[in-house]
Amino acid sequence: MNISRGSSTCCIIKPHAVRADLTEKIVYDIQRENFNIKKMVPFNISKVNCQEFYDIYKGVVPFYEEMVGELNSGTCVGLEITHNDPKVDVVSEFRKLCGPMDSELAKEIRPNSLRAKYGITKIQNAVHCSDLHEESVLEVEYLFKILLA
Repeated sequence: MNISRGSSTCCIIKPHAVRADLTEKIVYDIQRENFNIKKMVPFNISKVNCQEFYDIYKGVVPFYEEMVGELNSGTCVGLEITHNDPKVDVVSEFRKLCGPMDSELAKEIRPNSLRAKYGITKIQNAVHCSDLHEESVLEVEYLFKILLA
């Protein structure tokens, strides 16, 4: 499968949100905004694989280890996201739906975002989403073709 720039993106519902039984609500909100879920797979990820997945953040964000710890703390749900309208830049638009990484900030500036509604902190922020087009291709490939193959 060849994923063209912007045609799909990666979302991971984080363990704290899965434990809080928020998966169905998050999926509903995603679909309500005209996004499609092409793939949806529950999974557990090792610390080494978390470090590999979040490698782009290593040395960039001071809470990298906490991010790894959260993703490694229990069952996650991996989603490959597309949009009903093929002209929509799915990476950018889905990023907007997720909101700022810090859930407290999201509550102030994007109160209807997934992180504002379902997140707690910048670590337990409900969902991971791809930030860049290049990253989205790599994350979808890594998650669905390598980790979960």
